[in-house]
Amino acid sequence: MKYLLLFFLILIFSFSAYCQDSLKRSNPVIYGESVYGISFGKTGGLTGGGQLNYQFKKNLISIKYTGRLKLKSQLEMITPVTAFPIIEERNSSNEFSALYGLRFLETGQAFNFSLGISETILREVFKDEEQTKYSKIQHYLGVPYELSMNFFKSKRDRFKLYNFFPIGPKTAFGGGVGVKIFGNISKFTTHGLAVSYSLGYHKKY
Repeated sequence: MKYLLLFFLILIFSFSAYCQDSLKRSNPVIYGESVYGISFGKTGGLTGGGQLNYQFKKNLISIKYTGRLKLKSQLEMITPVTAFPIIEERNSSNEFSALYGLRFLETGQAFNFSLGISETILREVFKDEEQTKYSKIQHYLGVPYELSMNFFKSKRDRFKLYNFFPIGPKTAFGGGVGVKIFGNISKFTTHGLAVSYSLGYHKKY
């Protein structure tokens, strides 16, 4: 749930900036993203997160949270001839990272590559011989990476609520969508693929 809180904070910041934007002819390049996907590896699984990005010239600085959840399933016999699937948590992790990279802009799209440093908190769930659950917590450092492409409006336009209803004057503030290849090189290396949804100022208009 931490990444949802981060995303809502980004959302509040973005709307605050939107209210100050009005008819300015220049704007900073700063935007927030929520990310949803899947990652692979011992600590891979369902993946979600949020990040805040700031660009100056071609330099991109990002602060990022990534949460991962790996599940396992097994069949439990409820009668001699009937089995019921049981889904349980195998492990979950919370990754906090800071990244630096380069971002290249086109008219209504951008591509970036970033590397950084991260700390991950991993929780693994086990069962003893009596089938009693217990967990083990580990902290470790890593090198997160990201390849990303996102798409956004090419010129100042009215902000579109739910990407459909135009409101307010023409502004640089807007939404975007994208795809990411990401991962973390560490004690438990992961690689993943995700889609992203963003709000903010994606380029100077």
